[in-house]
Amino acid sequence: MDIDVINYNSASASAAVDRDVDAIPEELIMSANQTSQMELSKRSAQSYLDGQSRFLKFLYSHAKTKLNPTFREFIRERTPRGDPKGTPMKRGEMKSIYKLWVSGNNNQLTPENFPLHSSFESKHMKYFLEYLQIPAENPNDFDAKRLSPAHVMQHRSAIVYMFRQYNVQPPRDWAEVLRQFTRGSKRRRAEQYQFANTPLDLGKAAIRMPFYITITSRMIELATVNPTRSRGGVSSNLSCADWVMSHTYCCLQWNLMSRTKSIASICFEHLRWVDDSLQIYFCQTKTDQEGTKAAYPRHIYANPIKPEICPITALGYWLMCGGWRDAKSRLAVDETLFGGLNKKDKFSNIFLNLLRHDEKVANFMTNNGISQSKQSSHSFRKVRCKYIIIKRS
Repeated sequence: MDIDVINYNSASASAAVDRDVDAIPEELIMSANQTSQMELSKRSAQSYLDGQSRFLKFLYSHAKTKLNPTFREFIRERTPRGDPKGTPMKRGEMKSIYKLWVSGNNNQLTPENFPLHSSFESKHMKYFLEYLQIPAENPNDFDAKRLSPAHVMQHRSAIVYMFRQYNVQPPRDWAEVLRQFTRGSKRRRAEQYQFANTPLDLGKAAIRMPFYITITSRMIELATVNPTRSRGGVSSNLSCADWVMSHTYCCLQWNLMSRTKSIASICFEHLRWVDDSLQIYFCQTKTDQEGTKAAYPRHIYANPIKPEICPITALGYWLMCGGWRDAKSRLAVDETLFGGLNKKDKFSNIFLNLLRHDEKVANFMTNNGISQSKQSSHSFRKVRCKYIIIKRS
């Protein structure tokens, strides 16, 4: 069989190739572009947008010449107060301007539309990161609050990603300057903790086992209380199913050591009973966005000694109370176990309502020196990881 070899030097061959390119369906092109944009989750993309906007605002206020002249003029036309050194921008104002800049260029992130000037140097990035760690003198400035090291590194990632978005190479000494600054920043932070009277309990506190048992036991009690009777200060708008859902939710989160969003996304098809354990699959997590570990289930086991914290018993309560049925009272085998990601916020509200208004829980917290402001739905996961490490050691 003869194979025709195309001579790419000929004009006719080039025209044929051009016709093939032009023949690609528009729907296919749009779908491919959307797939490429899914590199980041919506939440990460929003967080990066906030960091990039804050960085551009910093340059506009302190180093105007490091911005693209066209973009600088674009900001000036949309800033009614004129000189940025006067009244500071309101929170989100630069973010709105930057979104207009992107949309005005038909969302084409090309080097020509890059908001930074070619004279931008790595040291300006270093100045910005230092600026984020020092409180501003003007309390009305939305940047006045000093950011934690984790938030500073998040801003750094956002700006690094901005260079990738516009396909622009960062300055040559970019990596070395940022590496030196990051190490120095961490060292300075450690010295502050070592020699200053600074608390080490950053973030939310962990829920210890006695407190965990108290919470789950109280949720079961509130689920059995007649709705017409008082629930000890807790909101009477919560039904029996709400308390059963919350009890099951926190038991699963404690035993699976997972984030609350992962618990809310569990589907019936993700459950398997194998031997003496219940296996639960997570198709996507915060640290596994591409689902490379989806084939590896997590195991939870029954606890017959303490049924109030038994995840299998809690799951049985939830199924018996009709939690697996939707509004039309039919089996929702293709739905999530708890009925959608909005249950993440609902569980958080119920849990905080319990801490704030329930008398028994409040007395336990007072007697054990537990601060309500340091507790959240993430506390269930935080302590379980520590508890396993301590037990193993």
